[in-house]
Amino acid sequence: GPVSGIPFWLSQLAGGRTMTAVGGSDNHRPDKHGLGAVGAPVTVVFARDLTQAAILDGIRAGRSFVAIDPAMRPLHLDFTVHADGREAAMGGTLSMRRHQGVSIVVDVTGPADSLLEILEGETVLARHALRQGALQARYPLPSGTGVQVVRIQLRSADGRLLALGNAVRLQHD
Repeated sequence: GPVSGIPFWLSQLAGGRTMTAVGGSDNHRPDKHGLGAVGAPVTVVFARDLTQAAILDGIRAGRSFVAIDPAMRPLHLDFTVHADGREAAMGGTLSMRRHQGVSIVVDVTGPADSLLEILEGETVLARHALRQGALQARYPLPSGTGVQVVRIQLRSADGRLLALGNAVRLQHD
């Protein structure tokens, strides 16, 4: 299915490759609706402007998220990871010393009562409800070893995946 590539993407990130998650459809049935229909899922890109070059730069930098249902409004996912006075935005890499204090700052908008999940790889570290449909907050992250792949995603109150954010790779010295 449309999200079946997530384990592969995460394994590539954990193995040291830089790879941006993107969503798109390759549907030849215009009557199909929902996930897998033309235009679902879609990649939302944070770009400095609407030129082709700026959009491609945003994708290359991982400054994007995948909206599973592009009709879902409003929808916004972004985060930064902070350690020792340095930060990396979604799609970035942060080199750090072991046992250093690490935190994540999230900026998320979605349907009221949807759930933000903070993950390391495929492991959910925390869930936070968007009671009013938005969440801006800072949370501590566990410090690990080697490469940590930290990411966020948004689920509906009934558990459906709504959006998938690109990851920040933490590289421990």
